[in-house]
Amino acid sequence: MAGVESTVFIPPIQNPLRLIGSLSTMKAQQFGNTPRPGKVESSFIAGMNALEAKDLQTAEKKLTVAVEAGMEQAKSSPTSANKEALAISLAGLGFVYLHKNELDKSEALYAKSLEAWEAIHGTDSLKTVPLQADIASLQAHQGRYDAAIATWKAIQAKFEARAGGECGDSISVYCSIALVHARAGRLEEAEKQFDEAISKLEAIKSRSIVNALQAQESFYRDLGNTERADAIKASAEEKREKFAARRRSTGKRSTEK
Repeated sequence: MAGVESTVFIPPIQNPLRLIGSLSTMKAQQFGNTPRPGKVESSFIAGMNALEAKDLQTAEKKLTVAVEAGMEQAKSSPTSANKEALAISLAGLGFVYLHKNELDKSEALYAKSLEAWEAIHGTDSLKTVPLQADIASLQAHQGRYDAAIATWKAIQAKFEARAGGECGDSISVYCSIALVHARAGRLEEAEKQFDEAISKLEAIKSRSIVNALQAQESFYRDLGNTERADAIKASAEEKREKFAARRRSTGKRSTEK
């Protein structure tokens, strides 16, 4: 099959601020929400505000200051709060480079942020999975498809290690791997990965099969295979309704008791 170049196949990378809630260990305060924010926090906030205003030059300058100050602060006083401030600042600067389309720099900063978060939570923590997924997307957008697949397989291994074997989350990773193959133009391999995911999710009766079918539907629709996409959509809707009916039935029995 001919190669396919489509941004539809690779999900967009979202603002790393979305990760603070799940990654941060600080309970008493949110990042930067202090009476007197320090140099790292104030520079980070100024940089992200500039990015929102599409002032990339100022955003890069402020977030570079945040990273440099964060490195110095984490070295002189390696508290969890200081390490987290550095980790999120690294991701913030990486997000700026993403907007500047300097994807190699963006990936390098995201990788350093991941390393910092793993030093806090451990390399086997599932909390860092969304950040790893962002790195996989960056690798795919650079045409480094095998690297992206390796990153997804590392994520898959995390899920399997936590579950003691294959589970809905680990099997669903096959869909992400399929999308990377699709971006690379390896459409037959993409189809194989989707089929494997759906077959395994069907076998364990996982609700994740609905999301897998929706991803497969988008894949075929993006290729212009409307007939196949419509059939998969119908299958996904049928399974969603079955799961919903099962929940309603379970809820009714619980109420009767």
